[in-house]
Amino acid sequence: MKVGVFGGTFSPPHITHIEMAEQAVTQLLLDKLFILPNGIPPHKYCRENKLDRLNMAKLAFDGLPNTVIDTYEIDKQGESYTYQTLLRFKDIYPNDDIYLIIGGDSLRDFETWKNPDKIADLASIAVCQRKGNDYENDKADAEKRFNAKIVEVKITQSEISSTKIRVDYQFGIDCSDRVPKQVDEYIVNRGLYSYYGDYVEKLKQMLKPSRFKHTYYTTLTGEMLPSKCDKDKVFLACLLHDCAKNMSPSEYSKYGFTPDKNMPEGILHAPLGALVAEKEFGITDSEILDAIRYHTTARPNMTELDMVVYTADKIEESRPYPVKHLYADNLEETFTNCLLEAAEYVSKRLSMTSYYGLTKQAIDFYLNKRRNK
Repeated sequence: MKVGVFGGTFSPPHITHIEMAEQAVTQLLLDKLFILPNGIPPHKYCRENKLDRLNMAKLAFDGLPNTVIDTYEIDKQGESYTYQTLLRFKDIYPNDDIYLIIGGDSLRDFETWKNPDKIADLASIAVCQRKGNDYENDKADAEKRFNAKIVEVKITQSEISSTKIRVDYQFGIDCSDRVPKQVDEYIVNRGLYSYYGDYVEKLKQMLKPSRFKHTYYTTLTGEMLPSKCDKDKVFLACLLHDCAKNMSPSEYSKYGFTPDKNMPEGILHAPLGALVAEKEFGITDSEILDAIRYHTTARPNMTELDMVVYTADKIEESRPYPVKHLYADNLEETFTNCLLEAAEYVSKRLSMTSYYGLTKQAIDFYLNKRRNK
């Protein structure tokens, strides 16, 4: 037989996941396709519990030909590693052809998986290519490094992502065009992905529409940047980073805020924002408050959350300037690129001979780190 294995958090499952399953069965002539929601995914933070994700997977994939929901990873103890799952299927189907169904982003990151060489030995890798990935280059790399057997499953080239869907639910944006009706109804009825809906609505009343739009895209970008940060902290810090942006000076005293006399007007909403986030939104986490406080100035030795918020603020897609050249292989390099370009822009625009003190310290710190590598 030909046996397919398709795992993931499925948080939530969307129409591209369904297309991947359907096309894998059709194009690979699979006799069986097993859908395996992760129990504890090692690569991703997942707030939704296992039962909700299992139920959503059942609703999404119910009725697809030759397709079965498998609870092995849901039921097992500890993190869910693909090579262990494939060993199980190899034991059950020792003489059959096994195909691991993945997306193009997973092929790109294949080297970061646990025991990628064992995965490549246990199964052929069937890649459903998505927009934004270099399939041919990633395929050649995996074949060379891990002797992987890779085949392509052609699907509609889309940019649908579970991350964006989760953010959109938080912002009250309709997702019914991307999520199956039964899954959408389950999410709404269970109140999934809307943990901070009250924060979003309150913030919307505090900001001008253009600033709220920027906040949405900053939050989305922050969620998508590669980091090990707690995703709830990322969401809240990005959501509230500009919460004081449209506040008038007459309101400063309400929060006990007196601007530093050397602080340019365009950056004072950040330290003020930390005070507003604490008083108006009840934020007490020092990491979140610091990420808000330093998102305009930066500082030496930024935390990872600091970098996420600073970077997301600068490169979110509604910004009216090019940003692709700022992306690097890791978060710190991308952040440093953003810091240096922003400082250069401000310096030229304002004819400044020196930067605000804290920003100058940050620039010196990260330039020295870059030189010493």
